[in-house]
Amino acid sequence: MFQGRLGWGYDLDAERQLTLSLDTLRAWQDTDFSRLLTRWGVVGEYQHPLGEDSRLRWHGHWYDNRFEQNALNDHHSGGLGIELRVPQDGWALRVSGLAEREWASSHADQRQRDGGDLDHLRLGVGIDIPVGLRQQWRLDLDHRWRRYQDDGFALYNDFTPASRHDRSWEASVAWYLQLDRDWLLHAAADYERRYSSIDFFDSHRLQARLGLSYLF
Repeated sequence: MFQGRLGWGYDLDAERQLTLSLDTLRAWQDTDFSRLLTRWGVVGEYQHPLGEDSRLRWHGHWYDNRFEQNALNDHHSGGLGIELRVPQDGWALRVSGLAEREWASSHADQRQRDGGDLDHLRLGVGIDIPVGLRQQWRLDLDHRWRRYQDDGFALYNDFTPASRHDRSWEASVAWYLQLDRDWLLHAAADYERRYSSIDFFDSHRLQARLGLSYLF
């Protein structure tokens, strides 16, 4: 997977910042590295203080998602979110929420993905633990709700179309190491337990990630 972001930041004053970014992502699958997903979009953030030490971050995004091997999954997505960060003695608490909608793309034959459009809500809590000047641990726990707007998924439900709504719990731990002024090494492990109204989509997922970012 390759992911890039080009951003522009502006300090409105000493404590308030506005950021606009262009995002791109390319994902491949299998050993032949066949293309899986191409995504691009725009992201906006606004941060300001709340009380004496806390900070509030508002953010919004819009993405265009194209699936190379199954165009029926193509969709646009847009969302608005908020995050409150409260410093404590030696660590910081984060509380966040996100509301997002996906609009399924229609093709020439008027077909689109099973379930059509999708509504997504997320509530989360996290802890940041700095270790010295160059390292940080991040612990997160999220609860998500997803609801498709149209009946579908007959192939996975005894050939009977049905409405699908999922909820899931996600836990993650991440480690960051600032190698120097420009390079950031990061590793993470994620676990997800998903419950669905259609039994076929009940699942467990365990994922590990390792990344290197260049900051300029």
